[in-house]
Amino acid sequence: LQDNVLEVFGADMFNMTVAQTTGFTKTWGGGALLGMLLLGIVSAIWAPSKKLLATLGGLGTALGLGILAIAALTTNPSLINPALLVMGFSTGCFNVGALAMMMDMTIEGSRGLYMGLWGMAQAFGTGLAAALSGGLHTVLIGQLQLAPSLAYLLIFGGEAVLMIVSIGLLRTVSVPAFRGATPATIGEALALEAA
Repeated sequence: LQDNVLEVFGADMFNMTVAQTTGFTKTWGGGALLGMLLLGIVSAIWAPSKKLLATLGGLGTALGLGILAIAALTTNPSLINPALLVMGFSTGCFNVGALAMMMDMTIEGSRGLYMGLWGMAQAFGTGLAAALSGGLHTVLIGQLQLAPSLAYLLIFGGEAVLMIVSIGLLRTVSVPAFRGATPATIGEALALEAA
């Protein structure tokens, strides 16, 4: 959700210029790249649990979003870059863990299908998040006339809560149970989902 409102947040809350707010993506993306690279190095030495990586990454992402919410509430722009670095680094860790888990859940002969489904789910989630974040901004600030600090507190705080809920759901995923399902069972589930 934050991708589409971060630059507007900087302008609304702190009168930042376009040049300043476009730097947010660089900071966040740099953190994500650093997280993925560091986990690649660590994984070459020690093989951590993929679910643990995704869980810690998700919790770190929630922490970064929480710091953004505090920056909005306190109108403290000095919290933005640390929040973006924490969020980016953690998102990189989450992506490595979640993608590795997804690869473990594939069944021989169906890897391409699962990679396609993963990509489709990512694209759908990104589109939904873009629409939701823009909608929340329009409703909270444009229609309900909330103070920007309160609106962004609700947006970023709500995102942090959603990430924590997602991590709770992730904790229930069992890779061995999924791999134990027969290809026919998975095919039936995919057919039902497509219908």
